[in-house]
Amino acid sequence: MRIAIWIVACGLSVAWAQKDGEKRSAGAHEHGAGKLSMAFEGLKGSWEWEIPMESIIGFEYQPSTPADKKKLADALETVRTRMAEMVVLPAASGCALTVGKADGIYKDHGDHMHSDLNASGTIVCRSAVQGEIRFAFQKHFPKVHKTTVQFLSEAVQTGAEIVDDRGTLRIGQ
Repeated sequence: MRIAIWIVACGLSVAWAQKDGEKRSAGAHEHGAGKLSMAFEGLKGSWEWEIPMESIIGFEYQPSTPADKKKLADALETVRTRMAEMVVLPAASGCALTVGKADGIYKDHGDHMHSDLNASGTIVCRSAVQGEIRFAFQKHFPKVHKTTVQFLSEAVQTGAEIVDDRGTLRIGQ
């Protein structure tokens, strides 16, 4: 129940920030910067990654040429098949990260286009997550420079800002 409340609270915070950001300016997102949220109940968890599409494929407009469509398809396939390489969970926990969806979300604001990659999935572990979570987004997407990570379980609520894949998120011990 606590995790459900946290997820709702995060969603409301994002919605509030987006609404406020639209009032201030069109720059509600930062190129090169993404958000990764992980929430666990017992040994099962869910995750969500959101990042501006420009950071993934180099542009934010809706792809229309065959070359741009291929860039998008390749990027989404990389997320679907390589996410467990980008979010490296502690080996001792025996976790398997799977991708449920990876989509481009496009919003036309009249004078400009805004798009994000939104991916989510599940994590199932043999034992509670303990140790260091490492990150390797830049190996596959060199324009990803900053990732704000939030982690929640019954025992831990923590976060970190990972810059250029340097740094870890330590859980427990």
